Amino acid sequence: AAPNDPKLPEVELAIARTYEDENQWTNALQQYDAWLRTYTNSDLRPKAEFYRAQATYRIGDETNALAGFTNLVAEFPTNSLTPLAQMWVGNYYFQRGSFVDAEASYRWIFQTNWPASELSYQAQMMAGRAAFGRQAWGEARSYFTSLYNNTACAEDLRIEALLAYAGCLVSQDSTNKAADYQQAIESCKRVSTLYPTNRLAPLAWGEMANALLQYAKSSQQYDDVTNAFQQVILATNADIAARSQAKVGLAIALEKQSDLSAGTNRTALLNGALTNCLDVFIGANLRDGEETALFWWKEAGLQAGRLAERLQQWDEARKVYEQLKGRVPALGPRLDTSIRRCEEHGASGKD
Repeated sequence: AAPNDPKLPEVELAIARTYEDENQWTNALQQYDAWLRTYTNSDLRPKAEFYRAQATYRIGDETNALAGFTNLVAEFPTNSLTPLAQMWVGNYYFQRGSFVDAEASYRWIFQTNWPASELSYQAQMMAGRAAFGRQAWGEARSYFTSLYNNTACAEDLRIEALLAYAGCLVSQDSTNKAADYQQAIESCKRVSTLYPTNRLAPLAWGEMANALLQYAKSSQQYDDVTNAFQQVILATNADIAARSQAKVGLAIALEKQSDLSAGTNRTALLNGALTNCLDVFIGANLRDGEETALFWWKEAGLQAGRLAERLQQWDEARKVYEQLKGRVPALGPRLDTSIRRCEEHGASGKD
């Protein structure tokens, strides 16, 4: 109706977007290609380039999507979509374990002239995680502490940064690990004390429990460890992954305690450890509407099978291993050995 109207490029770009709304990414990509061939000098070109790169990713062509987003950053460094494109590039490298490239991509977002924003804070958080991934502990801690100390940043992200800082202390190589664990514990306590109602508070208890567990290996004091894991398990705002991890962690702590005990107390602690793992494995810890956290289901199953063997509950252990094998075929050869061992002990009545 109005082929010469100056709004025609905008209208045609909007038409291309309708294919995205219908998840017709191949058609959307074709529309963006045609648009970019037609409107070579339009002010909307950066937007079209971004949408095309996004559609390219959606059809599964990650290599050309990376090229598209990278070219957008280089050609239109001041466009409002450029930080989003750079974030995609950082995530691409991070997911592939290319932590040096990922960190550089994230750092570009918050160290250039872009104003501080939620995206720039997220980029700083991810830069810290990339530094953590390449075990650059000092740099990772610097990213996280800077983010936590920035009161302009959203509370959730500041807490996440503080917990990541604690994770660095637990994981880093050090000549004084006891001091690292203590500092990590204090950081987590800060979260549980200052932000008790925040949705991330259970994660703080979980991180603190992990630090306490590591510290207890030398101190052999496990009461604080079990209490911290129980706080996560009972938290109404802890998700299934956090609670499942806490159940497995509690089982590990109880088993460690059993190694320091004897007689009936030792057996009771081992049974307690087994029960916590089985709660995760059979889904007894699921709340309405929740689905199993597969990673922790697998970990709980492996621990449950091993604990059942320690308790000479051979049939129980065999059943756990068989269920694991059915759902995680990659563990098949390892589990076959465990199943045969359980069958041999169960048939012969051996200890």
